[in-house]
Amino acid sequence: MRIRLFHLLLIAVLSAGPAAGQDPAGRRDARPRVALVLSGGGARGFAHIGVLKVLDELRVPVDLVVGTSMGAVVGGLHATGMPYAMLESRFLEQDWVTVFRDRPDRRSIRLRQKRDDRELTLPFEVGLSDEGPRLPSSIIAGAHLTSLLEVHTWAATGTSDFDALPIPFRAVATDVQTGEAIVLGRGRLATAIRASMAVPAVFSPVVIDGRMLVDGGVVENLPLRVARELGADVSIVVDLSTGLGDLDESESILSISQRVLTIFMARNAEAQLRTLGEADVLIVPDLRGFSTADFGRLEEGIRKGEAAARSVSDRLRTLSVTDAEYRAIVEARGAVWQTVPIFVPDFVRVDTTTTALAPAVILSATRLRPHEAILVPDLADEAVHIMGYGGFQRVAIDLIDDDDEHGVVIRPEDKPWGPGLLRAGLTLTDRQRGDAAWELLVNYAHVRFSPGGAQVRANVRLGSVQGGGVEFYQPIDAAERAFATFEAGAMRRDVLLPTDTAGATNVEFADLVLRAGAGLRLGTWGELRGGLTRGILRVERPAQPGGGTVERIDAAGFYAELEIDHLDRIGFPRNGELLIVEARAGRKFLGGEQSFNRVGADALAFRSRGQHTLGVGAMMGTALGDVLPTTQRFSLGGLFRLTGMQPSALQGSYAGLGRVLYRYRLNRDDTGVHLGGSIEAGGAWPTLDAIHFRDVRLSASLFIGVDTPIGPLHLAYGFTRGIEPGWILRFGPVL
Repeated sequence: MRIRLFHLLLIAVLSAGPAAGQDPAGRRDARPRVALVLSGGGARGFAHIGVLKVLDELRVPVDLVVGTSMGAVVGGLHATGMPYAMLESRFLEQDWVTVFRDRPDRRSIRLRQKRDDRELTLPFEVGLSDEGPRLPSSIIAGAHLTSLLEVHTWAATGTSDFDALPIPFRAVATDVQTGEAIVLGRGRLATAIRASMAVPAVFSPVVIDGRMLVDGGVVENLPLRVARELGADVSIVVDLSTGLGDLDESESILSISQRVLTIFMARNAEAQLRTLGEADVLIVPDLRGFSTADFGRLEEGIRKGEAAARSVSDRLRTLSVTDAEYRAIVEARGAVWQTVPIFVPDFVRVDTTTTALAPAVILSATRLRPHEAILVPDLADEAVHIMGYGGFQRVAIDLIDDDDEHGVVIRPEDKPWGPGLLRAGLTLTDRQRGDAAWELLVNYAHVRFSPGGAQVRANVRLGSVQGGGVEFYQPIDAAERAFATFEAGAMRRDVLLPTDTAGATNVEFADLVLRAGAGLRLGTWGELRGGLTRGILRVERPAQPGGGTVERIDAAGFYAELEIDHLDRIGFPRNGELLIVEARAGRKFLGGEQSFNRVGADALAFRSRGQHTLGVGAMMGTALGDVLPTTQRFSLGGLFRLTGMQPSALQGSYAGLGRVLYRYRLNRDDTGVHLGGSIEAGGAWPTLDAIHFRDVRLSASLFIGVDTPIGPLHLAYGFTRGIEPGWILRFGPVL
């Protein structure tokens, strides 16, 4: 057999001492076989990390780990030989709240999806197919969670037998069809962990060997039985099923689902606890008031587990080994984490069993190539890159390394409730002085229109802006470096326009626009596109003393757009940049009624340190020496765009805006409540000669923002020089 996999790693492991699953110096026969049994409990499972900390301090090596749900997460990572300090730091660095929102890292998704994020903020998705509408099998598909598990378990890549891990491991799941407990000891470690924590209706089930599996806590939350069947002499048992506390009416659906599951957990754990032997050690952290959904209380959970383990430290010390023995065991088990294993595949293959995309399209989304070395830890990142293409429920990457084959197999799985996906976005604005406005956007996307990656999209807008549109998107090459688009849309909206008497009046705009163009994809962060546009605009002015008017305007010309999106999130960005540059050129020779040139740019940048975030932005618009038609003018006004003014209160052929925004996050995770303020300065002018600094308006705001599960919410108090201040309530993105 040719040994091609982990050749550098193998040398390191052999030089470190005995095999990973064995103790040095024949200690296997000199001490009992110790099992660590970790129960489930959602966020309460953070207590397991504190228990591991005490075991590490007391030099207590475990020979077997069995876990359910969150216990399988902590136990599975520990079983890979990951040193305790590394395991703790990885948990502390991870934003667990956003993990369970199931949004992929925005840095890994393509611009078309990022654009959807900015408009389609409601976290609901419905599938449409030939069989009719279909709902996802759960609230959270778990794509983000699966990717995270793949990243943190790369050391198990190529190991299908969990007895061959540095510490033998078992995860417990539940078979939905039979209701029996399934003990997972083979396969893909990340997949087994993911199955063990698939809370019914919250996380999508996982299919393994034809069985549909959900959270193991449903039938066996405290898998002490499994540890005994695997030959454990002594079990260190961590039970998290007590002390749920009072139910809060404001608890989320995730919290309530976890609470119901925990009731089942407590009932089936009681039977297991009655079988504890005299040598077994029971650890019960005091988790009163600690919800199963308190993922923002990681450090507190660790401390509670640590305190509970220290309360039985005298019993744990009876299982200790000498310092030299413990160091040898830890170094042997953790050798895989001290090296960077390399794999050189002879082939890279795509299993298309569960995807409608062509292999060439999927391969274009990854850096994996035959005969090119890949760092094994980077395989999880490659799966994330493929997920960023969109339309997948999960992506797995397997290494094949045996006598016959040495390569990589990519296994993408399309969302089973597709291929048509229905999403929506909602914005609401209410002002103390001004009209309320709302807009509902419903978008349909057929993301698998052809194997080559073509997509068809359609949308409908209701509310203050009414209309709809369709788009056909066709990649020109498999890598989607270039693409062609055709768009058609109709829209009706009311716009506040200034009058000759220094007042303002509402004007109704209704337009029909056709666009045909092409573009270049700039990695995952941007697009450059352009083409031809043709439209018909109907302008209806209200009745005046001399009578109302209805005007039809034909428009035709060219357009060019550059869009760059590096923001890490939409509602309350912490880091990154957003740049949108648009150019329009109306031309009479193409059938338009007026020739004009229009160039606008809008830029935002955010940087954070700790709980503090600073944002700066600038906007400019120019007619390049001309005067723009009414329908093409730039506008200012609204939240963070001269906050104290009505939307579109300032309009002109030339415009400029500068703004600085500060936010303080009250809680340490990346969600929750924010306090902040902004300073803005800007103006709009009818002609180039009219631009003067004295016309610049100064605005400021103080606000409170809440990152709700269905989108961002702002309550601001806005000030603008010369205008009475007032309150603004805004639901939806404000970028």
